[in-house]
Amino acid sequence: MGTTTQNDPQAAKRRRALSVPGLLWLGGMGCVGAAVLLVHAGGILFVGSIIASLAPDLFLVGSVLLVVGVLWLFTNRLLLIVPVTIAIGIALGLNSRLPEAWRDLRTDWFSVKVAQKFSGQVGQRLAVPPTSLALAARRFAYATVRQHCRGEQCFATEGFRTLYPTLDREYWKETPASAALDFGFTLAREDEHAPTLQVTTTKEADLLVVTMELRNDEGRVLANGVARYRSSFSSEPIDEVTAETWRSSRLWWRYLLHANVVNRILGPWLAPTVSHPIRAFLRQATVLVSPQDRDFVATVVEQQTLASQRFDPPKILHGGGGRSERSMFFFDQSRNVRCKTLLRPESDGPVMQVWWLFVNDPSRQHKARVTGPLLCDPDAIWFFDYTSSRGHAILTKFDLQGNLLYRVSLKRPAEETFIREPSLHAIGGMLEFEWVTGTHSGHDFRVTAIDRVQVKEPSR
Repeated sequence: MGTTTQNDPQAAKRRRALSVPGLLWLGGMGCVGAAVLLVHAGGILFVGSIIASLAPDLFLVGSVLLVVGVLWLFTNRLLLIVPVTIAIGIALGLNSRLPEAWRDLRTDWFSVKVAQKFSGQVGQRLAVPPTSLALAARRFAYATVRQHCRGEQCFATEGFRTLYPTLDREYWKETPASAALDFGFTLAREDEHAPTLQVTTTKEADLLVVTMELRNDEGRVLANGVARYRSSFSSEPIDEVTAETWRSSRLWWRYLLHANVVNRILGPWLAPTVSHPIRAFLRQATVLVSPQDRDFVATVVEQQTLASQRFDPPKILHGGGGRSERSMFFFDQSRNVRCKTLLRPESDGPVMQVWWLFVNDPSRQHKARVTGPLLCDPDAIWFFDYTSSRGHAILTKFDLQGNLLYRVSLKRPAEETFIREPSLHAIGGMLEFEWVTGTHSGHDFRVTAIDRVQVKEPSR
């Protein structure tokens, strides 16, 4: 009597072997199908963009499962399947970007060679040849098309778009002049003899190459640097705002292919680009010293207490919009308004991130950072700093032309202690002010102590 196939151990083994690839293919096709559906879910209010953001990774997982299913037909050895699966996942994650990724891996993205560091004071003149050169590139080289938000809050999306070169969060931008000013230099006039910064750009295959060179006032090369940037890939649309790339329904498959975890993880490693290359170059090639630097030694002065008040329960200073009891107690409006006539920002940007110029400075070389409150007297400008030195307040005094008069370090009675601005006055070589200690309570301030002190002004 013959043996039936149903009882054949070898046949059962073959069926079990085929069931594994079958499950992998089934799971892979399910993931790919779900990804294609989810990538179009952005129009669903509130949750749509989140759902759509899962699609690229789901598509990658499904693609890997399909390929591993084929691999399983040839071997079921896990020691071989696991590393091959990882390699396949990387290849499928990069997909059409593989040729560029191989070149990017061998590219020198940013390098600086310094023969001699240039040292000077903030405000040092620097010659920047007049040019309309404006640099811009992606902050993340391996970024891809993104969901197009419907409305400012992006509660829902509509189609996809390329990256916007006009958005700071997606593209960095700088010019040689703006980079030099931001670092602390003053631009030299054409007839002035000064160190020179030269910046040029070229194309190298599909990369933007930025070449930088710093020479001293005698023409000797002090440092040079090279930075490379990728802002697109050969098989993908360039980043621009056109009818084809703005809110396009035809870009969804590029989002599906490249917005996955492999690109997010490997991209910064394959193309570790440096944003704002000129500023990065100047940071390595030059040292400019400012009296407001954390490393600049401030004179620690002895404080003499003239009077003290303690409040139990605390004294409540009521706040709110506009002028209030709290603002009138802490804020010196007339001296603050005067600062607007004595200081001006050198460039556009947040108050505490740009340099401020002294209006009465004939040299145009004195500049300072706003580190906290400002007070301006008819003959002096005061800069407050509560963050540079823990447990101390740093007070920097300039004359109206921007010359440093002194910089003192004042030990604070407590971390929640501040100088009451209207109380600060310099009289006969002595500096008098009030320390106010307390806590914030909504719009109000609860004062627990006021100490009136005086210190001797350092001699110049």
